[in-house]
Amino acid sequence: MIRESPDERDAEAHFSFDDEAAIWVNDRQAFRGNHVQGFEAVRFPVRLRKGRNRILVKLSNQDNDNWRFWGFSWRLE
Repeated sequence: MIRESPDERDAEAHFSFDDEAAIWVNDRQAFRGNHVQGFEAVRFPVRLRKGRNRILVKLSNQDNDNWRFWGFSWRLE
């Protein structure tokens, strides 16, 4: 996913996911988390550069008893 920024700035990422996830922003790892209790929401800081920013999300789905959902939600503030 590509995100355009009008200037270089700090931002806050809002990320919800199920099971295991890792995020890289401009080839630097910004987040890694793992849980098996359903959809979880986290927030963390990211640094955006002016112009195009590359965001890579890696998800892993684990087969558990309560949920069989595999997805994520992403928003920048």
